[in-house]
Amino acid sequence: MKRYYCIYIMIPLFITASDQQSPHTVINNIHHINVSSQAIQNALQTISTPLNNAFDHGKAYYNTLLGYCDQAYGAIIEHPYYTILGSIGCVYCGLNGYAWILSRQLHDERWWSKWKYHLSNEELAQVPIHTLGNNLINEIEQRYINVHNPTDFQQPLIQFYKDIRHEYALLCWYKYICKTIEWTFLARISWYDQRLYELVDMRLQRLEMIWSTFTQWMASYNIGQPT
Repeated sequence: MKRYYCIYIMIPLFITASDQQSPHTVINNIHHINVSSQAIQNALQTISTPLNNAFDHGKAYYNTLLGYCDQAYGAIIEHPYYTILGSIGCVYCGLNGYAWILSRQLHDERWWSKWKYHLSNEELAQVPIHTLGNNLINEIEQRYINVHNPTDFQQPLIQFYKDIRHEYALLCWYKYICKTIEWTFLARISWYDQRLYELVDMRLQRLEMIWSTFTQWMASYNIGQPT
């Protein structure tokens, strides 16, 4: 017990001694603060110098770009005919490039306009609507089945609707671009697929037939459901 009493007596003495710092300790702490402030200023100066240089370089590049723009504007004013021809050439190249990209996309065998492609549109129209509708629904479920929720029937139908609209829009765009290229009388030196262009109307009609089959099947399905 005497040992514990000694400890209790010594603790206040240590606390008092720690609160009474010598003048040398205070001076050293102040000196440490001054040094830290100087280090911070040096670090800020080190960071700000590259930033200022980068800003100056950026401003120089911006002024150079403005100079090029002024020169281009002057050339356009002095040579309007060359400008018009160049603009037409750029638009023509852009249309051909876009037509080439669309043609590569539309050659994909997974598009709905190529569903049952072994049948012509006339032969497809002769298939009974009930049989064709069931085949279409089975194909939709196989393409868009949700492996995490196989009983989800709504999401495949929504995705089918989106894909039909997207494909229809792509075919229409390709048709209009090819017509524009033909209007310029430069079709022979263009990059679009002439064979694909000839089949666009048939594929659009096929999409309409598939969508009509889908809506008729859905109508008969809703009628057959108990209320």
